[in-house]
Amino acid sequence: MSESLFPTRWANDKPPSLEKFTSDLPDDYAYAEDLAKNRWRSGFRRPKCANFKRSS
Repeated sequence: MSESLFPTRWANDKPPSLEKFTSDLPDDYAYAEDLAKNRWRSGFRRPKCANFKRSS
């Protein structure tokens, strides 16, 4: 794939190697935890009632 297709995204956000990715996130649970931590840093907010749920 040509770098010209994604010039701005890959300029600052380079994905890790496959070896680093699998060592940092060895299974689905580790991946889900990392995803939730980075996506909802201050906790998940329910859109209908606007309540927060903080993860531990």
